Amino acid sequence: MTPLNLMVYRHSAFYSPILAGIARSFFAREGFAPTYTLMPAGRDVGSMLSSGEIHVSQASVSTSWGLLEKAEAPAFTLFAHLNRRDGFLIAARKPDPAFRWEKLLEGRFMFAHGGQPQAMLAYALHNKGVDLAAVSGLDRGDPEKAMAAFAVGEGEYFH
Repeated sequence: MTPLNLMVYRHSAFYSPILAGIARSFFAREGFAPTYTLMPAGRDVGSMLSSGEIHVSQASVSTSWGLLEKAEAPAFTLFAHLNRRDGFLIAARKPDPAFRWEKLLEGRFMFAHGGQPQAMLAYALHNKGVDLAAVSGLDRGDPEKAMAAFAVGEGEYFH
């Protein structure tokens, strides 16, 4: 079997295709012995691919944005389109049978500010007639801090 080092940014449902591929032996049936790791703090996909530490990483298009903004070519190629929709969910603190998309404008909506999550959210909301620029939202920093804030009662909705 050929070793195949797979890496993801964090444990998340977003990486289900990799997890399913390992669990259902899809990689093994193709002759690969996969390993699954999380991205170490302070590292990036490009340098880890270039060094050979990893062979494949499921990544969003935003992985290359910083390099492209500096007119640098990424050391990797994004080659597969896994879904055509926002890969994130909006969770409600409590059931809301009267939910309307405009409720997200009321200021108790937590979402990741910046990068791919915000870009996907803006697109999904645009398709529902809501302008993300009009959402004040709650910003509690990185995803882990935001999830912790939501867990202790902040926010009504969480993307």
